[in-house]
Amino acid sequence: MCSDGAGRTGVYLALDFILEKLPNETHIDIMHTIRRLRQCRPHMVSNPVHLRSLFEIIIYHMACGTTVVPISELSNKIESMAERDPVTKLTGFEAEFKVEVKRDKSMN
Repeated sequence: MCSDGAGRTGVYLALDFILEKLPNETHIDIMHTIRRLRQCRPHMVSNPVHLRSLFEIIIYHMACGTTVVPISELSNKIESMAERDPVTKLTGFEAEFKVEVKRDKSMN
């Protein structure tokens, strides 16, 4: 196994590529993305742990979406997340945390 960091770097590059395309696609081909990366540099996503991480992060992103908030919008985001949903009776924080806990349990 190679220890030059290409495997881990490949995970990040594949994620960047896939997550950028995800909103406009109905299907993703993770292995095709990996093969394309390997054409440029061998050993990208070089073992099953890397591949599993890639799948898990994509699943997490699909379940939770992005949690990136521009600093200028942080106060408004906090206010909106503190509001309770009239149907579920959960705040945005509680709902997001619930999804995270459920995801963690399904990964184990």
